[in-house]
Amino acid sequence: MMVKKGQVICVLLGITLAAAVFFVDTLDSSGVSQGRLIRNSYGQGEKSEEVVVQGLLEDDIRIDVPVAEREYGEEEAGTAMDRAAGELFEEMAGGSAPLIDASGAPRIDGSGALRIDASGTPRADGSGAGQADERGAPQSDSSGAARADDSGMSQMNTARGIAVEEGGRLELPSWLDSYGIAVEWIPEDTDYIGTDGSIYENLCPADGKNTRLTARMSAGAYTADYVLPVRIVPRRKDGTQQRLAGFSAVLKEADKSQSQTGYLILPDEYEGRQLTYKTKRSLDFLVFPVLGIAAAALLPLNERQKEKEKEQLRQRQMMMDYPEIVSRLVVFSGAGLPVRKAWERIVSDYEKTGERRAAYEEMAAAHHMMLRGIPELRAYAEFGRRCRSLPYRKLAGLLEQNIRNGSEGLRAVLEAEMEAAFEQKKNLARKLGEEASTKLLLPLFMMLFIVMAMVSVPAFLSFGIA
Repeated sequence: MMVKKGQVICVLLGITLAAAVFFVDTLDSSGVSQGRLIRNSYGQGEKSEEVVVQGLLEDDIRIDVPVAEREYGEEEAGTAMDRAAGELFEEMAGGSAPLIDASGAPRIDGSGALRIDASGTPRADGSGAGQADERGAPQSDSSGAARADDSGMSQMNTARGIAVEEGGRLELPSWLDSYGIAVEWIPEDTDYIGTDGSIYENLCPADGKNTRLTARMSAGAYTADYVLPVRIVPRRKDGTQQRLAGFSAVLKEADKSQSQTGYLILPDEYEGRQLTYKTKRSLDFLVFPVLGIAAAALLPLNERQKEKEKEQLRQRQMMMDYPEIVSRLVVFSGAGLPVRKAWERIVSDYEKTGERRAAYEEMAAAHHMMLRGIPELRAYAEFGRRCRSLPYRKLAGLLEQNIRNGSEGLRAVLEAEMEAAFEQKKNLARKLGEEASTKLLLPLFMMLFIVMAMVSVPAFLSFGIA
């Protein structure tokens, strides 16, 4: 067998790759051979490292060593949180809103939201961050900002703030992945700022509202609060919007002042205008005329559907009776009775039962036509037409042919038709069984779902999954 050049190249390439992987695998980039395992960085979670231990037992053994994530120390946590807060507030203020100082005056110098020096410590140079005295007590500057320090476990820093327009939204991240620090946002006034950063509309006074947003940062076991002053300014409105906003503020104030009463008294006037009130009327009553019109439109469809189902039931019943009718004609014709006498005998026996079967009713109608003097040919033809079924039309055609050509060979033809009719009845019964089984699928699936729920829910509860 000839070995092609391409096959040799594939084998050599595979061996080369295997050697390269083996060589890279022998390199100890993680320092395991020196007894060191690299931890995940801050906030990245614990990992498991598989190492091969030599010397513990006679043979080498593989052991999974859990390695916790790197944790912050006291000084590292403070530095990281200060820098994270600086970057976060800088990014928030660097968007569409200008920075403001603690007094609420807008700043347009483009500096950061939190000023930090080279060591990472917040500066108290007018940025709103205070310093502690020699006893460790927090000091406040002119803006009222303070920094409390209790061995690194809790700190508070006030940064320069931002100005936002009502109806806007502040992006408040809950996790700083680059630092592994969690952030919890605490609005000072939840009537104006939501915990998701939404700035509520139609609540801000005309001259604006000064409030604060606290970012509580957690770096491992250490936490620090960073306060961001926020000035909410009203959105520019036209006369109608301003009036509605002012009226909403009046209603809010009235509700707050009357919170201990059983009801709220609405103002009688606003800006010199007399006010009256009424309950908003529900338009649910309009549903009923719509439903009536829809029912009137669907009623003919429902009637047609019922007529269709009734006709299907009639045809099915006639097909079930057809083999019996043909077999009785065969029996009576074999006994020597003419077709008309056999027909009369079948109708007579049917009328004695008191039942109502569509096929026999049509036979009775044809018999009464013959009693009234209508020729047999026409009576049989009308019988086949009214039955509106191919087998009955075929039977009517056989009987008409018998009258025209005589009764010779009629018995053999009827016997063949009888066998075919019984085969059709068998197929119809099989079809009805399949339809019935199909209709039972939905209840069966519902029962199966209930049984599965009864079995699985206690199992999940026992394992504490649900």
